[in-house]
Amino acid sequence: MKPRAVIPTLLIATGLFFTIIYPSIDFRNSLFKEDAIFSHLDYTLPAMNEIKIQVDSGNMSGAKHALLDYMQDRVKSPVHAWSGNTGYKDKADKIIAREFTVNGRTHLLDDYGTRHVNGRQVLDMNFHLNPDDDFEWIWQLNRGGWIKDLAVAARGFYDINDNATGDYYTAALVDLYTIFLEDEPVGSGYSWRTIDSAIRVKNIIRGFDLIKNSSMFTPEFCYKYLESLLDHGRFLNLFHKIRTNWGFIEMNHLLDICAYFPECTLVNRWLEECWSTLDKLVSISIYNDGGTSEQSIEYHIVMIGQVLDAIEYSINYDFITAPEHFFAVAEKMAVFLLHNTMPDGYVATYGHADVRRPSGRLGKASQLLINNTEIQYFDHNGNIRPNATPPRLNVAFPDSGIFLSRTAWNDENALFSYFDGGPFGKGYHQNNDLLNVMLYGFGRRLVIDPGRYTYTSDPVSGYLRTAHAHNTWTIDGKDLFMVDAAGHQWAGGLLGTVARSWHGSFGARAEREIVQVNFRTNSSDINSTTSNALDQARYWLISDFWHGGPDHNLALHWQLLEHDPVLIDNASNVISNPETGGIHCMKTNFPQGNVALYGFGPWEDVQNITAGDKSVHGQPYGYWSPDYNQLENATTYRYLGTTGGDDSWFTVAYPYNTSVNISVNSIPYTIEGNLCEFGGVSNPANVLVVNHQDGSKDLHVSRRLGLVESIPIVLELNGISFQITGNHASMHFQPSETVPSQILARDVSSLSMNGTIILDASGSTVSVHDEFLDHVTMGLRTHDGMVPVMVNGSPAAPSRYKQNGNTLEINLL
Repeated sequence: MKPRAVIPTLLIATGLFFTIIYPSIDFRNSLFKEDAIFSHLDYTLPAMNEIKIQVDSGNMSGAKHALLDYMQDRVKSPVHAWSGNTGYKDKADKIIAREFTVNGRTHLLDDYGTRHVNGRQVLDMNFHLNPDDDFEWIWQLNRGGWIKDLAVAARGFYDINDNATGDYYTAALVDLYTIFLEDEPVGSGYSWRTIDSAIRVKNIIRGFDLIKNSSMFTPEFCYKYLESLLDHGRFLNLFHKIRTNWGFIEMNHLLDICAYFPECTLVNRWLEECWSTLDKLVSISIYNDGGTSEQSIEYHIVMIGQVLDAIEYSINYDFITAPEHFFAVAEKMAVFLLHNTMPDGYVATYGHADVRRPSGRLGKASQLLINNTEIQYFDHNGNIRPNATPPRLNVAFPDSGIFLSRTAWNDENALFSYFDGGPFGKGYHQNNDLLNVMLYGFGRRLVIDPGRYTYTSDPVSGYLRTAHAHNTWTIDGKDLFMVDAAGHQWAGGLLGTVARSWHGSFGARAEREIVQVNFRTNSSDINSTTSNALDQARYWLISDFWHGGPDHNLALHWQLLEHDPVLIDNASNVISNPETGGIHCMKTNFPQGNVALYGFGPWEDVQNITAGDKSVHGQPYGYWSPDYNQLENATTYRYLGTTGGDDSWFTVAYPYNTSVNISVNSIPYTIEGNLCEFGGVSNPANVLVVNHQDGSKDLHVSRRLGLVESIPIVLELNGISFQITGNHASMHFQPSETVPSQILARDVSSLSMNGTIILDASGSTVSVHDEFLDHVTMGLRTHDGMVPVMVNGSPAAPSRYKQNGNTLEINLL
């Protein structure tokens, strides 16, 4: 089956299963026979003796009283127990009136009359009602968030000695849960999906433990409560999934039951199933680099939370032992999450993702995984430790295909870039976002990913999954990015990073390279691992290549903020759009924190899409705000043109705070004696110069892969002839200088000026001719161990260079 057909097929199949087949299965209200729960208690525990006496005598009523006494006298509390809070009173009152807010939507479900429950007449309830015709609403309702609201409110009033009000909310909770138990037999449709049942376990344990000492928590209900808890355990043990986040959540909450009620003799069997299943889930869902196969940062956060919880159970309970390798898995996942955190503390929102801080997960990782120095950047409460700065700024996660760069830690104004050059995700929560980029600078998301809308198949949700809603391109209006990358390259060091990825699906080749340029204005700053706003040559270059037939309609998409990006800031945005020929430049105009886009390509028009008029633009649009539960305005800049066969285009994204004064020029070059100028058909490279306000400039050469790489690209700049053999080279020229002082290169075999080779990596060593260079950051084409460096024909002193993986740093000061 083609990848694009998988998700609709799964949605249809799932819908049919839950609406037709699942509800018709004959389930009982409990998996246990009447009173058989007593046969599953561990009577070797001295505290269980009174229960055993009553059971042996056949006094089931007395056994239930003894069971309640035992539960109330137990010191054990749930992991992550809740506290009481009278501030939950309004939520609790609405639930009693049968007003439920789920997934951001509120419905009043009070038209089912009344019902006699536990000796009280209460409003009835229908847990199958689907008022929005949205399965997600009913599934979320049955996860039992209402248990927490009522229990926390009740406990809050008990804590201030208002027992009458506490009893009122406890009775309401006991009655509503009794209705659930009577109307929703184990395994019934809607209410007993495995993931919803697992999440409900958390609410059941933590909620009812808060009110177990209330007079409303009767022996009969205590028995029903524990019977229900063990029903959930048996159900999850039998029917859990072995797939992505569902399996992690289901096994984590089965562990929850084991930790809370080890007096049950079924626990050992369930623990074996938990660890066996979690081990399988790790092997199929967690990449070796710590990323997760769903390719969604939201569900990475979910899964690392489950892994950390499992480790915490193992640390806190002698009878629960996590496999040793789980600690290493959690470390890799935490490091991945750490580097996917932007300078403002929010995650890079790829895949289905809310704009959220991961500090809670990272704080917990810091607490449990004390031997990893990178994770210790966060303290146990999730607060940053400025003096524990992680050692790496630029990180590649090759299995996930995610490449991350930043200019500094502990600096909200630092630059940060995200590039997706990896596989298409498994499951439901991935987006069609191969080759997507996100950019951040000066305290703001500058080029954004729209994140998720809802799980459902509505038009906006469907649109936000597509390439059209990401920072990539489409051909003939078709989404080409629901595929795996065919390959990727990476190098990262002091002067910046170079990441490239491509795919060859659909009978053509799409290729993108993103360069985070980090040249230093002052040579004396070269040795610093961080840079700041005084370094003017800090920006991004995105080079795109299309290798396919002619006469296709091309659309390049950039997603920018308009205002209120999920409460991160409240500034307004005005776009200016000067354009000349195939060059389209624009800049944002926030009071501070901006980006200018200099777009060179076969562009004939640019659409500025700032509203969701599908009839005009063929799309709804917006930026989903979980805080407001609505679409916030955003801006899509859609460059439109046609391809003439093999084609290339590039965009310089220049971040600035309040003003910008640079220029970007494409310059001609020759290859095999053929003159190539920008806009020509089948150009093999993007060649450009960025001119800075202080008079310095940068030269960039980015060449399409798959060509005869031994043939040099020849160009002239500052009256000097340059020859570049390889795929990428960037050079920085100080003001009034005609020769470069800094070079950032990736996959280059040689670079020469006026016939003199200044950089040679064609053999087993790297040779530098140094008369004017200060520093070279070079991504090696191939490497096997450490690569020797020669400077002016002599071996370089070890103190002059260092190698990190495939990246070589050469200090020539």
